Amino acid sequence: MRLKAILMAVAAVLLGIIVAAVLALRSIDMNQYKGLIVEKAKAATGRELWIGGNLDLQFGLSPAVVVEDVSFANAPWGSRPEMVKAHRLEVDVALIPLLFRDVRIKRLVLVQPDILLETNAKGNGNWSLGDSAAPPPPPAAKPTETRTALPALAVENVRIEKGSLAYRDGKTKRVTRLTLDRLDLRAKDVTSPLTIDFAGAYAGRPFVLAGTVGPLSELQALSRPYPVKLALKAGGAAIEAEGTIARPMEGTGLDLKVSAQGQDVAEVARLVGKAVPALGPFAVTAKVTGSPQALSASGIEASLGKSHLAGSGTIWIAGPRPRVKAQLTSTLVDLSELLPREGARRTGAAASQKTPAPSGDKRVFPADPLPLSVLKTADADLDLKVDRLVLPNTFSVEGLAARVALSGGRLEVQPFGTRIGGGAVTGQIALDASSEKTASLAAKVDAKAIDLNQVLRQMGNPALVTGVKTDVALTLRGSGGSVRDLMAGLNGDLLLVLGEGRIHSKFIEWLGADLLTQIAERLSPTGKADLYTELKCGVMRFGAKDGVAISDRTIAFETSKMTLVSSGTANLKTEAIDFSLRPDTRQMLGIGAGELVKLLRVRGTLAEPMIGVDELGVGRTALSIGAAVATGGLSFLAEALAKRVMADPRPCETALGRTPAPARTGSAPSAAAPAGQEPPKTGRGIEQFFRGLFGR
Repeated sequence: MRLKAILMAVAAVLLGIIVAAVLALRSIDMNQYKGLIVEKAKAATGRELWIGGNLDLQFGLSPAVVVEDVSFANAPWGSRPEMVKAHRLEVDVALIPLLFRDVRIKRLVLVQPDILLETNAKGNGNWSLGDSAAPPPPPAAKPTETRTALPALAVENVRIEKGSLAYRDGKTKRVTRLTLDRLDLRAKDVTSPLTIDFAGAYAGRPFVLAGTVGPLSELQALSRPYPVKLALKAGGAAIEAEGTIARPMEGTGLDLKVSAQGQDVAEVARLVGKAVPALGPFAVTAKVTGSPQALSASGIEASLGKSHLAGSGTIWIAGPRPRVKAQLTSTLVDLSELLPREGARRTGAAASQKTPAPSGDKRVFPADPLPLSVLKTADADLDLKVDRLVLPNTFSVEGLAARVALSGGRLEVQPFGTRIGGGAVTGQIALDASSEKTASLAAKVDAKAIDLNQVLRQMGNPALVTGVKTDVALTLRGSGGSVRDLMAGLNGDLLLVLGEGRIHSKFIEWLGADLLTQIAERLSPTGKADLYTELKCGVMRFGAKDGVAISDRTIAFETSKMTLVSSGTANLKTEAIDFSLRPDTRQMLGIGAGELVKLLRVRGTLAEPMIGVDELGVGRTALSIGAAVATGGLSFLAEALAKRVMADPRPCETALGRTPAPARTGSAPSAAAPAGQEPPKTGRGIEQFFRGLFGR
């Protein structure tokens, strides 16, 4: 009993000493140690620590430090003096590990913090507290003087209330800001994974981030890739990432499976200040590896509305401009759904009627500078394969395959191939815009056996054409800083061959060219175009040199009732046109005014074409009519028979250069009309048609 009493007495004394020590420490004003704390913080981190408010210390097995109005210095190269500012800081530290310089934070609370994370031009982060952040030691330092080592640090629970977080990119100077409502990081102990509960707002739009990551202690001494499993909900979308990051503090060594889905990509775009039209639901999955400087994605599966995309690719940020290399495939890309609804389905006459002519400019080819600088914003190497591509006017192409290379403003699409209207289209395009002021264009396109009926049916016009298989061969070369400049110096060839078929008169109206309508009516003996035309063949062949396109009997059409041959020029520099049209009927016609109006002339400009009669050709016919009246019609009959003998029985073959053409009668096109005669203007149908081609 005596021993027990002694032990109890000793225990009472020790307890009294401890209580007395605690009471003594509580009576000490901790503010007098601010200077020492600041000095030790700088020795440990190389940064200044400022304490502007009260400093309090609460003792226990987990001593708690409470600091008000505290701030921590930024890196010497930072954009502002403080990296962190806070209204209040509370820290509970495990006591026993602290004796062994092992800092284990049981609880850390920040109230109204203002945190700035930033990088410099070299990519160094201000959160790095190593030698790059601290000033170098004095040159004359003694060998015994060593820098205080940063103790091991582990955190179990972190809470941030009502704060803000900003990230500033030192290369782009762009600042990204987050408003924090709350951030809770919780773990069972310092070696357990952290559970994240993060709520805030970006660009004024709320979001929630939840998930788990590895222990914070592993960020300082990584023995394995850092595990990450996060889920973000923002803008009506859910984004998930699961995997590992080899070096999380540097953002490198990513190995993550990423997925995203939502009801509308427009809501997500608003988070980054972008406005896009409502495009419907979307979903994306991919495996992401690498780092932000060289980010790779494999197993890409993406859908937006009805469209789908799959493949893999890599993007490199380092260098003078971003570079992308990708292999992408798609079963369907529907641009009629993805592009803005307004005007997406306007085609033909409807499109031309809604395309206003620019005030004061009566030219068709726009002089607006081409956005050539866009081609130098990035480099690309793409392999594309699309099973079906639907254009904004609902017209679709099948089996599109192309190799696209873009480097330093030089764009090459070669080769490319697709199927249109059951026919095959192949070609290659090269555009050199490396100077950013002018571009050199070279293009070659070949199309074989395109079913025009199938093309028009896809565009919602099923009854305009029956048959009419079409071939197109096009080669172009030119240079300039605008479409007008390119056309002014254009060189190349165009060959359009139409096969046998049936054409409705509304087809010309659909083209939106009232010039063609007037020609058809004038060539008809009754003065009106027939409802249907039986086409035997059609050829349009032009050769362009230095901006002047020439046709020498290389425009020809043959129908069941007549043949039509045309020659002329189109000066693409001035947009002046001058074409004569020579028809020959397959039926005997009586002597009448119809014979006078069948020799036509189209002159003026692309914007204001004018249709009239070929004066010299009409003069010859008028003389024949006069002689026919004097001789009872025999002279005119002889003239008509002579014309049939001289007429080309195979005009399409002649236009293709396969047969010699018959001797020409009449006159060659002349740029000026004779005095006193003004050919009638045809309206603005043809002008609107050409302007529509160039988005004007």
